[in-house]
Amino acid sequence: MRNCCAVNCANRAGQGWRFFTIPRGSHPFQKNRRRLWLQAIKRVDWGPDGLRGDYSLCGAHFISGEPSMDYDSPDFVPSIFPQGKQTRNSRKTRCSKAQSDGSAVAMASPDTEVDVLPDCSEGTQ
Repeated sequence: MRNCCAVNCANRAGQGWRFFTIPRGSHPFQKNRRRLWLQAIKRVDWGPDGLRGDYSLCGAHFISGEPSMDYDSPDFVPSIFPQGKQTRNSRKTRCSKAQSDGSAVAMASPDTEVDVLPDCSEGTQ
């Protein structure tokens, strides 16, 4: 089953969406188009070389519902993407950030009573 590769897009084949493979090819036109699509999609987990394999984007990311081969068309590159976080931070990352912000670690003078917060490495209750 095909899934949309855009961040925060849950569209799948069978829900009435058309899917379009990310451009590929050795011709400069196709290489440029692929580069523009990858920049628009903004997947940080694809690394510097982009991606390998066949990934698809659903029609929801194009104004007309499908890509255009016309460079001057607004649908030459996908432009509609949902806003939001790309990935959830792991619990370890969240705990480290909280500790560095001082929100998980109590700061006090020696004669101040302090409530001790549970260690982030302990399991949740």
